[in-house]
Amino acid sequence: MPDPQSATQLDLFRKGLALHQAGSLDQAAAIYSAILAKSPTHFDALHLLGVIHLQQGRAGEAVQYISRAVELNPGQPVAYNNLAVAFSALRNFEAAVAACDAALDIKPDHAEAHYNRGGALRDLGRFEDALASFGQAIVLRPAYVEALVSHGALLRDQGQTERALIDLDAVVRIAPSNALAHYNRGDVLKDLGRLPEAETCFRNAMALTPNFAEAHVGLFEVLFLSGRDETAWPEYEWRWRTAGLLPLERRFAKPRWRMADGPMGKTILIHAEQGFGDTVQFCRHALDLADKGVRVVLEVQPELKSLLQSLPVPIEVLAHGETLPNFDGHCPLLSLPLELGINSTKATSRAPYLKPEPAKLVQWQSRLGPKAKPRVGLVWAGRPTHQNDRHRSVPLDLLSRLLQADAEFIGLQKDLRDSDAAMLGTMLNLRSVGSELVDFSDTAAAVALMDIVVSVDTVTAHLAGAMGKPVWILLPFAPDWRWRSHGDTTRWYPSARLFRQPVRGDWETVMSQVATELEKTIRAQGRRAFGWRSAPG
Repeated sequence: MPDPQSATQLDLFRKGLALHQAGSLDQAAAIYSAILAKSPTHFDALHLLGVIHLQQGRAGEAVQYISRAVELNPGQPVAYNNLAVAFSALRNFEAAVAACDAALDIKPDHAEAHYNRGGALRDLGRFEDALASFGQAIVLRPAYVEALVSHGALLRDQGQTERALIDLDAVVRIAPSNALAHYNRGDVLKDLGRLPEAETCFRNAMALTPNFAEAHVGLFEVLFLSGRDETAWPEYEWRWRTAGLLPLERRFAKPRWRMADGPMGKTILIHAEQGFGDTVQFCRHALDLADKGVRVVLEVQPELKSLLQSLPVPIEVLAHGETLPNFDGHCPLLSLPLELGINSTKATSRAPYLKPEPAKLVQWQSRLGPKAKPRVGLVWAGRPTHQNDRHRSVPLDLLSRLLQADAEFIGLQKDLRDSDAAMLGTMLNLRSVGSELVDFSDTAAAVALMDIVVSVDTVTAHLAGAMGKPVWILLPFAPDWRWRSHGDTTRWYPSARLFRQPVRGDWETVMSQVATELEKTIRAQGRRAFGWRSAPG
């Protein structure tokens, strides 16, 4: 490194820039700092030192330096664009949009600023504006791979899968070595039900980037949807390396238990890992493990503890946060099928394996009163925060056709949108008790008193199936992996019947089919409790 005292400032800057471009960030930063020590208003040194902080993951320092630079020289769109990237890294998306706007005021055809503006708008939930910004970046630079990928991914998230595929097809042609493009294209093809093509895309992404965890999980979903459980489960172990689950992986002093370690005589901690529905569905495999002579400690979400204490073999059920006993090894709940060798030919439903508490059942019998008609429990929406909620939930007004049947309808929906709460007041044939469901032991008792449950893909559907209760499950066109890609029965729950969207977004047809089947069943049974027969798929 040259001595700042014996070199001109221009020579120093050129040296720093060369080091910066060569990736020697610490050395370049030292030179920029030396320049600023003598010339605190040197725009390029301020700007590029901020860029180095950004490259090294120090977005706060980047904002400080680049902000000073643009104050000194507000006519530089590149600096504003880099400032936007730094603000986005700090999740200050409003400031990021403002910085992009400043860049575009100076240079309206700055493609990168349009692209970064789109990313910030997307993260603000302004999806239409984000699509417009990504689109403008593509207009300015038709082969802009990152913009095409982001535009396509956002279209997919908004349910515009055919348009998304156009973008992602273009990226794969332009940049066939872009693993992210193959992955996103696979996701879109999966949503379109084109599973063999989606599988090819995920495998292409994995070939280009072998440790691409999301691509491995995408492959798992396609394999499972296609009925190839045995080859699917190993791919699902990659979930712990995805961005969504990496921060949630549990760490213990005791080792991760695997079946090869042998089960006999050991105490194994099985811990719930994702949603309530996953826990209700897969806790059955804790029973399979207990059958092998293992002492099982099952740690679950606090809201499920009371309910899961009804499991039919001695399993110690604890709520997350309670003190754990000594154990020899641990295993995430959704890894049990892999360890136990569960697949489509070996699996057993075990249902019913959950039941309501007797005291709760008495309470809910009193709350609901005598039954004069067949009683139908309804759940039309999942949690609003679920990433797939906009596709799996049914608009409440579409229940009107169903409510014409000669039955007593009980709303078991716990989370109500504001619009739903207002509409419920107009639906005189639907009695909502969701606000009275304190925890899942209440839900189980209410479900037990239904003749049938009609539910979207949420925890109540799993609970009804786990209790052996007749349940009709309403599925979107692109269902979650556990429901396969076709068929109206499921091996998970012999008492379940699946109703699938024929085309994406078509809940009207689904609700018409459910209403017709409900009316037929009521006519066949009269006003007696429903009979039900179903064979596992």
